[in-house]
Amino acid sequence: MKQNWEYSTFRQIMTPAKVERCKSRTDLPILSITMRDGIVFQSSRFKKVIASVSTENYKIVRNGQLVIAFPIDEGLIYTQDVVEMGIMSPAYNVWNVDYTKVERRFLVKYFHSPNAMRYYKLKLRGTTQRRRNLPKEDLLSMPIPIPPLSVQSRIVAELDLLTGIVDKQNAQLKELDNLAQAIFYDMFGDPIENPKGWNISHFSDICEVTSSKRVYQSEWQSSGIPFLRISDFSQLTESNDDIDAELFISKEKYDELKLNDQVPSAGDILVTARGTLGVCYIVKKKDCFYFQDGMITWLKNLDERVLSQFVVFLFKNHSFRRQIDKSQSGSTVAYLSISMLKKFVLPVPPLALQQSFAEKIQSIENQKAKIKTSIAETQKLLDYTMDKYFG
Repeated sequence: MKQNWEYSTFRQIMTPAKVERCKSRTDLPILSITMRDGIVFQSSRFKKVIASVSTENYKIVRNGQLVIAFPIDEGLIYTQDVVEMGIMSPAYNVWNVDYTKVERRFLVKYFHSPNAMRYYKLKLRGTTQRRRNLPKEDLLSMPIPIPPLSVQSRIVAELDLLTGIVDKQNAQLKELDNLAQAIFYDMFGDPIENPKGWNISHFSDICEVTSSKRVYQSEWQSSGIPFLRISDFSQLTESNDDIDAELFISKEKYDELKLNDQVPSAGDILVTARGTLGVCYIVKKKDCFYFQDGMITWLKNLDERVLSQFVVFLFKNHSFRRQIDKSQSGSTVAYLSISMLKKFVLPVPPLALQQSFAEKIQSIENQKAKIKTSIAETQKLLDYTMDKYFG
């Protein structure tokens, strides 16, 4: 089918939009761009307006215009379909689109296809991960398939069906997360207000709060024992399994660290300390990796009164996480230091009750694992379908 399709290029379909500044206008909503949900109202994404005090320099973006942010290889390329006119960051690139031959939803699907993502990654330039950009000429030369409009509509409908299945499965995961929170409150109450009068401890009382030993850039390798940075760690916590690491340290270096008790053991907890704070991972027996100091905090030698599963779930609790929010007051960079975490308070319910809770949560996690497997299979089919049409 694709062999008979017409192909165009980005420059043949897009033209740079005339830059229109917000200036003193106050009637235009502030929009933001997200990896998954596309362009949205900024207030719905962040629950508050976080734009700079002055939006005079913000760009006006009209309905149907294409917006490109960075890094583009994370899917930050969408058409503005929210309002007739809104304003967005002056750092974004805005393009007019010729829709006479291409349906806008087909275009967006293509820009997020595996084939397009491979193109971005191949052409990106720059040394800083989140500041790499796609040279203008490479963007303008990007090939775009243009099948008949009727075929475009059919392809969009087929892809929508698959993404709809994934969305429903993700909604099921959210419902299970809400159920877990409800079980926690029923068994333990609010962890900060502590209505059930549990004993209270600081983290410094129930575990050793530390980090890894510094591994210098000169010690990084292209193979060996995976060395996890904060970006790798987030992937690990989401997949709860092995990851495709980019950096490694030697087996000899790892064995040296392990000999000196500087490698996490099963049951220890790793906690993100930069970016998205307080995301946890319980170390498994089979795990064999090391991690970047300062970015990930290590909770080791947990007191026998406390289960790792209970501690990890605390970090998911909205009330407990207010301690993290308070610790960031006045800070310009999201950072959870070891000294901050040591001072956090937590309830210590009876161990038997924690164990009962952990069993209930494990049952929920088992259900979630089945759903995640189904999501992965559906996503694989979605990627296959996209490659079939766009590869």
